[in-house]
Amino acid sequence: MGLTLVWVALAACQRPVPESSGSFQQLPPGFAARVGSQWIGTDSVMRIAQVQKLSPRLARERAIQDALFAEGARARADLSGAVRSIERAEAARGLLEQLAREALDQGPPQNQEIFSLVKENWRLLDRPASARTTHVVVLVEDASRARQARLLAERLRARVLDASAPDDFIQRALAVPAEGFQVRAERLPPVAADGRVTEQDPKRTSSEPFDQSFAQAANSLEHPGDISPVTHSKFGFHVILLEERLPARKVETQELRRQLAPEVYSRRAALARQRLLGQLSRRTPVEMQRSALALTEQIGSTP
Repeated sequence: MGLTLVWVALAACQRPVPESSGSFQQLPPGFAARVGSQWIGTDSVMRIAQVQKLSPRLARERAIQDALFAEGARARADLSGAVRSIERAEAARGLLEQLAREALDQGPPQNQEIFSLVKENWRLLDRPASARTTHVVVLVEDASRARQARLLAERLRARVLDASAPDDFIQRALAVPAEGFQVRAERLPPVAADGRVTEQDPKRTSSEPFDQSFAQAANSLEHPGDISPVTHSKFGFHVILLEERLPARKVETQELRRQLAPEVYSRRAALARQRLLGQLSRRTPVEMQRSALALTEQIGSTP
């Protein structure tokens, strides 16, 4: 298991150094960059671009990253002198593997690390019970017309009480004269009582939770086909049809630790990498060929 986790963590570390971390210079012909005492030739960048199927810019940044980590490896292992590009890449890889091993050596995942990942992935790991619904809402833009809007919502409710399915509910609702109000009828993704949407909905662009009054009313319905009383929210007056109740999903603590351990180790290694890369970038001069266009032309048709 240890080697697998090392490689998971190592994969998370493979991101190029930001271009903003270096300065542009006019370097001698045949060179794309210089990192400290390490010269990076355009031929090395070409090979990286071809083998790893990267753009010329990303290939150059990958080579710069390797050179920076080679500097770090030299400092840790007391290496001396300049190294060839293949040795530079091996030294960088060795240092990243060392960071991954150090992430493992920090011990099992801590509670805070697990909590953070559960919070990010709550739909899969700690999903509350929720309700999938269809609703019709009379939108209220003028508070002085709130009473008329509620009356219209009551008429809509009377019209949809015998609806047999969501589509029938929508058709019946939209057949009622709107009396100058904007009326919207639609099917909605499942929502928890606190307003969180418990399934990803590609049609919904907003990440904001649903209005809590609506969410609580939706979750108070018990059986598919139940229809709510007229419910007031900040948007207007709703009538809600329950399509389906979704049970809570909660992964037990021990299983969480088993599932999330690789990601914890990966994030530890990635954080160590970012810190080290920042330190190396600050103390190691990085110069890049001023003409990125010229470099692109030298590499030719590389993707």
